[in-house]
Amino acid sequence: MQTILIETWTAFKALVASKKLLIQYDESSNDYKLYAIEGGAFIWATTLNKDSGTDVTDFETNFKPTANAPIENKADTGRPERIAPSPQPNNTTEKWKGFHLEIAANETTKTVDISFDSDIYLKGGLLYSDDCDCEDYVKADVVAKANPAYVVKSNILKDVYMIKNLMIPFMSSECMFLPATVMLRVTYTKGTPTDTERCISAMADYFEPMA
Repeated sequence: MQTILIETWTAFKALVASKKLLIQYDESSNDYKLYAIEGGAFIWATTLNKDSGTDVTDFETNFKPTANAPIENKADTGRPERIAPSPQPNNTTEKWKGFHLEIAANETTKTVDISFDSDIYLKGGLLYSDDCDCEDYVKADVVAKANPAYVVKSNILKDVYMIKNLMIPFMSSECMFLPATVMLRVTYTKGTPTDTERCISAMADYFEPMA
């Protein structure tokens, strides 16, 4: 990791706030050595002298009580240490939204638009059907809500073939930001155009910013 020195306490705490980092410190009789680790790549660092000034007072009053918090999720005694990564952005709540799609026997394709009332971070979703055909497939694009003909991002799902009685997951280790001005357009296509009806269940897993 690369250590980058920050000259002032004001600049250091502004950087930590903007990047939502955790402050770590090492205390001596003369000063505080302050650190903030970012993604295993950078260590932001500064030194705060114990000169009874406003900067030291600010740190000791507003930051020191919560500093040196663990930056890893560790296992219990006797178990290996481990880190538990999370795709969830700060200040969000995880939510789920369900959908149901029915395709008549005389229909070849069916489209459903999945929209949200506010900006969200999409983690993924699930698809399930107990009467699909192995030749049926699904695709999904991100389109503009005001003009669905305008494709913002194509092929979020591309020709994903169904498997009968099997839950098909689409879960990312990260999440994708979706502003409220766009929506997911999911299209289900039968492998055999003139066939029996289909019933498909789906669920979106996403994070919504806290109010």
